This record gives sequence, structure tokens and C-alpha cells, in this order.
Amino acid sequence: MSQTELQRFVKSIETEHVLATGLKALSNHHDVVQFASSQGFNFSLSEWIRFCWLDQLQLTDNDLELIWTTKNDHWSWAFRQIAAWRALLMDGANQDSSMDSTEIVSAPVSNTAVVDKDQLLEDFIALARQDQSLQLKIREARNDTEILEIANAYGFAIDSMTLLKKWSQHTDFSKPTWQGWFE
Repeated sequence: MSQTELQRFVKSIETEHVLATGLKALSNHHDVVQFASSQGFNFSLSEWIRFCWLDQLQLTDNDLELIWTTKNDHWSWAFRQIAAWRALLMDGANQDSSMDSTEIVSAPVSNTAVVDKDQLLEDFIALARQDQSLQLKIREARNDTEILEIANAYGFAIDSMTLLKKWSQHTDFSKPTWQGWFE
């Protein structure tokens, strides 16, 4: 992981007004990575997303919902993605930033739904421990997106947040989590 590059980029946004101003036009994570690259910072989209997720795992439900319901085309969208940049937002940043209720498709998420996702992942891991060909596919996966695709192909509708939670329980992030499933 290009942790040093990510940290350097984050710090540069905090300290250089010209770079921070460049964030205002960004509306998705791909744009953030491209902007960083254009400014001489080198990290991948998956590294950036993982960095954001790890930051967002620390948030309260209300704060997380605020991030995920901010319009992508609002100038504050990119600033909301990580804590260091959220600290740069001033009063008024929330004005006209939230999606209209018609834009938000929400279904109440119960603890049961979370447990079911966690159980699905546990079931997928259990299957993988018994199926050598599935183990091989998992070991050959290059990133978490490929793991999710494999799981979905086997009928396990696992989302990235469930995988990330499991990952944080089983790794020091020095190697892919799914390798630890078989050790």
C-alpha cells in the first residue's frame, strides 16, 4: 500500500490552499485518485477507497450517513471522505449538500441484516476451506473486489463493508485478509 503517498497527499490538501481548492470539483473516488496523480501522488483507486473506509469505520452512524447522503456534485463531497479533510469544512458546508429524500432509497437496516451478511461471509469462508478449487481462486484474487466477485459467483451476496469488517478482525493489513482464512 502506498501509505506514505496517501498520507503525503492528505497532508498537502490540508496545508496547500491551491490543492484543497482542486477538491471542490471532484465528485467520485476515481476523480480524487486522478487529481492526486495529476499532482504527483501515486496510489491506486483501491488503496484510496480502503483508506476512506478505514477512516469511516470510526464514525458514528449519523456522521457516516451525512457522508453517504451528500450529493456527489456538491463542492464539499470530496472533503467529507476523510476526517482530516472534514476538519477543513466550515459552517455552511451542509447547505444544499444533502440528497433530497426522493434521492435516498433507504430501507431500515436491522441488526439481523448485519448479522446475516456476517453469517454469509462466514459461510463463504467455511465453503472455501472445504473446496480446494475455490481456495485457489481466492488465493489468486488480487484485491477485495475480486473476492466479492468470487463470492457472488458462488451465490454469497457479500458487500464490501462486511468484508472490510472481517478483514480488520483478522489482519494487521500487511497481507490480504483472505490468505489468513486458510492459515
